[in-house]
Amino acid sequence: MTPSCLSSITLGVRDRARSEAFYQAVGFEVLGDDELGTLLAAHGLHLILRNWADLADDFGVAPEAGGFRGSHVTLHLADRDIVDGTYATWITAGAIGVRQPTEKPWGGYAGVVADPDGHLWEMCFVAGIESVLGLCRSDTDTGTVTASDDPDVAEPADTAEGRDTAEPAA
Repeated sequence: MTPSCLSSITLGVRDRARSEAFYQAVGFEVLGDDELGTLLAAHGLHLILRNWADLADDFGVAPEAGGFRGSHVTLHLADRDIVDGTYATWITAGAIGVRQPTEKPWGGYAGVVADPDGHLWEMCFVAGIESVLGLCRSDTDTGTVTASDDPDVAEPADTAEGRDTAEPAA
């Protein structure tokens, strides 16, 4: 069975309080917090922060990690200016700039930051992708990113054909 949508991402973090503060600064809202982890929400997605070593233990892998981890999360945004603003907001909140927003050879415009634990987040604009993906917009006052409320921006395609044409989000 193919899942119809991505609903949550769990990230291992070294300092939950630091990570909670960072993700709140870029627009996530804390929904719950207990000894197992912190549940946050934004962008139509739930983000779960877990202790790095505990999460590694759950999967039976060593907690040491370095360099590229083989994955990233992409926020598809409505235009280049929103990419620039979102990138700047995340840097101000404490993210590390990995790649400043720039034109990509495949026709997009994207920048990449690393959160305080090194997880990669890409801010991306691709002209014409609106019909396939629900886009995020930036609050002009704060630069935080929220799900688009533009009625002209389509929700994510709900058919197998639509999913097949979309780039993976992460």
